[in-house]
Amino acid sequence: MRRSLRALVAALFVTTLSCDSVEKPKVESPQTSDSWQKVQLSGFSFYAPPDLQPDPSVRGIDSYFGAFKKTGLAVSFDYGMYSDDYGGDSVAIQGAHYAALLVQRNAFPNDPLPHRAILSARQQKASDPSLVLEARCATEEDLATGVLILRSLAFD
Repeated sequence: MRRSLRALVAALFVTTLSCDSVEKPKVESPQTSDSWQKVQLSGFSFYAPPDLQPDPSVRGIDSYFGAFKKTGLAVSFDYGMYSDDYGGDSVAIQGAHYAALLVQRNAFPNDPLPHRAILSARQQKASDPSLVLEARCATEEDLATGVLILRSLAFD
């Protein structure tokens, strides 16, 4: 009896440690979902939900720049020699020599898209152009979707 009580307490303790206090939103994985689309751009691609559409009003000046949007989520990219490196946690990106992901919650508190995730990546050498892929999001669930989009980046 005592042994089974100890085992039960130990199992509950391990279960408690392995659970986060915040419930994670359910978000489709781009690699396993038939509904996500591959967005192919010049030099790189990423996966996105089908309702994420190009924003034709956005234009770059000295680099390859563009944006996509849907309700609760805006994704933009800046690919060129002068794109900033925002730092963050190192992540593995197909075709990238360097990539870092920075996630900021409530970075813009009075903005309808207060959360953001920024992926900075470079293919090989310091002389190669760098890419900044950013997701601005309305909710934590949108932020989780934005992070999946950024992490699906692949250089050609």
